[in-house]
Amino acid sequence: MGLLSRLLERRSTLADPSQWLLDAFTTTPTASGLSVTHDTALSVPAVYAAVARISQTVAQVPLKVFRRLPDGGKVPEEQHRVYGLLHDQPNGEMDSFVFRETLQGHLCLWGNAYAEIQRDQAGRVVALWPLIPSQMTLYRGADRALRYLYRLPSGEEIKWTREPGEPAPILHLRAYSHDGIIGRSVITEAREALGLALATQENAARFFGNGSSPGGVIQGPHEMNGETHQRLKRSWESAHKGLTNAHRVAILEHGFEWKAVGVPPQDAQFIEQRKFQVTEIARLFGIPPHMLGDMERATFSNIEQQSLEFVIYAMMPHYVRWESAIKRDILGGRRAGPYFPKFVVEGLLRGDIQTRYAAYAVGRQWGWLSANDVRDKEDMNRIKGEAADAYMTPLNMASGEEAGVRLAKLEAQEQARMLAVVGGQVN
Repeated sequence: MGLLSRLLERRSTLADPSQWLLDAFTTTPTASGLSVTHDTALSVPAVYAAVARISQTVAQVPLKVFRRLPDGGKVPEEQHRVYGLLHDQPNGEMDSFVFRETLQGHLCLWGNAYAEIQRDQAGRVVALWPLIPSQMTLYRGADRALRYLYRLPSGEEIKWTREPGEPAPILHLRAYSHDGIIGRSVITEAREALGLALATQENAARFFGNGSSPGGVIQGPHEMNGETHQRLKRSWESAHKGLTNAHRVAILEHGFEWKAVGVPPQDAQFIEQRKFQVTEIARLFGIPPHMLGDMERATFSNIEQQSLEFVIYAMMPHYVRWESAIKRDILGGRRAGPYFPKFVVEGLLRGDIQTRYAAYAVGRQWGWLSANDVRDKEDMNRIKGEAADAYMTPLNMASGEEAGVRLAKLEAQEQARMLAVVGGQVN
């Protein structure tokens, strides 16, 4: 009757179902017996940590609009109409960090992230508003146009159509996809592994809720009727169940005795199973286990390398995914001209200070870094003077023509010095 009464409530009808109703009829229990949804998956600490780590790493890196120069270089274009939206504030309610953290979290959990592109009457982008992926339906019509259907909490539906060649109404980030339209959710694809993690977590909670001991039976010398049986069970549980009653002394009379049944957690490799689930979830999200708190196989010599691999192999695909979607949906794709979005990820790729300074020394010595180039990479203010922007070249690495010019200059200087000595102009 509890489920039936909830079905009949005005706030959730079959014509306008709530999310809990959709989950109840669209999620199938896993082999562990638990249903895995995007909300229940977040209750697993390793999943929450993985989603937070990826989302915050995307949000903390500066996102800028650059202009490509004719010589192949690039410069930040702060005057571009969407520079401030991407770098500072995409709408009037949230800054760029919160906006990107929110959409990346949606992408990690649902495999899709959506934001409405608000434009003025001239078609210029003025704001970006995140949308909940679970409320969005996307499909391609017979005319090849993409259609977005979004359900508001009130039950009202909003529709957008993206015609080929027309400005996009929605910024759509998608994960790995079978059809290139809808991204696949890691929560859905790996529901059995997550179901096992949920079951292990619940088993641990129930174990400690029962006083950190396995279940058992009370065996007596004679048979009891139903009422006596239930009274004894309630009396035993009220006295010994739960952490507050753990390790209390039990007194059994009239020949009754307690016999433990079930497998103790250490015999069922309980702790090892929980550790394995952390490794499994790290594998699903492409994160080194030490970033989820699993330091068992981490060493001082490999953590830095694993952190670099996290940026290269786990985060770079997300950055490229964002950059491609922004150029396609916001900047207009091929109509963007020389402008393109880019995450400035150099800060994440820097090693320790000794390694960085050694690399800078090599760059200065071989002439492809100036003093101001080094200061820029270290987020230091530039210094004035021609020498600060000069690129040094080792004498032994000069070309033949350059070496001839330098030799001629040295010979001229030596002749001038000798004439000055002969003429008595120097002491």
